[in-house]
Amino acid sequence: MKMRHGGLDKVRSLFTKPEPASFRAITQVDAYWEALRRGRAMPDRSEVDPRGLGEALEYAFLMEQIAPGIGRIRVAGTHIRDLLGMEARGMPLTAMFLPGAREQVADALSAVSSTGQVADLTLKSPAGIGRPVLHARLFMAPLFHNGVQSARILGALESQGETGRTPRRFEVTQVQMRRIVATAAAQDTRPESAHGAKPESAGGAKPESAGGAKPRPVFVRKSRLLPPAPRVDISPTLMRNYTPSSKARVDTPSSPACAETPSRDTATGALAKAPYLRLVKTD
Repeated sequence: MKMRHGGLDKVRSLFTKPEPASFRAITQVDAYWEALRRGRAMPDRSEVDPRGLGEALEYAFLMEQIAPGIGRIRVAGTHIRDLLGMEARGMPLTAMFLPGAREQVADALSAVSSTGQVADLTLKSPAGIGRPVLHARLFMAPLFHNGVQSARILGALESQGETGRTPRRFEVTQVQMRRIVATAAAQDTRPESAHGAKPESAGGAKPESAGGAKPRPVFVRKSRLLPPAPRVDISPTLMRNYTPSSKARVDTPSSPACAETPSRDTATGALAKAPYLRLVKTD
């Protein structure tokens, strides 16, 4: 009896570690964020263009921190929707994790928002009924928004393997934090919209910019207020000298329209009739 073998190329060692899975979308989003940063502490939210993410767009998401350690997803790709089995917009990030891993995710999110770091988390979704084991990675990097540091977070969540029955929730197996180092020459190269208005110094004097250049003049539009109209008192003398227009006539005591009002004489106590003027306007 002869034993045959197919060669050494078909022999596999039981002690060789499997090669780590490559997450191309995570690498692409990280490189895109670094390209936008250009040596600064972090890029601005207005600089993020979905077209620049390319094939990694379905794995990317934008998030805002609404409380310490709690982030709400504002925009998410289709891959994250497939993992949750529902629309991810408005959902907290911790909804995609098991209860035991949510504290680790909250600590990583707080570090990204407060200390200006980049988080890279290695995830794993355990097997279950209709759910195979799923390996994934989570990337989070801070963004400027309306002049506020780390007001928005650019992230990506990529998993490899069959999704199976949804929703899929993960546990954290490893957390890697990377500190951001900004060069001094590139710290003030953010867009003008991200800086916001610079406060004026005491006494209303405007601070001068670097290099002795004068700041831009601020034009304040003043409202044009008309002076109050003078008050005119109409005396009886003006009324007697009033000249009516062609469409108006003044009734005199001799005219039929003139009426007499009774008045009481203070000396005799008798009623006296005094004429008065009445202005009648005709069409």
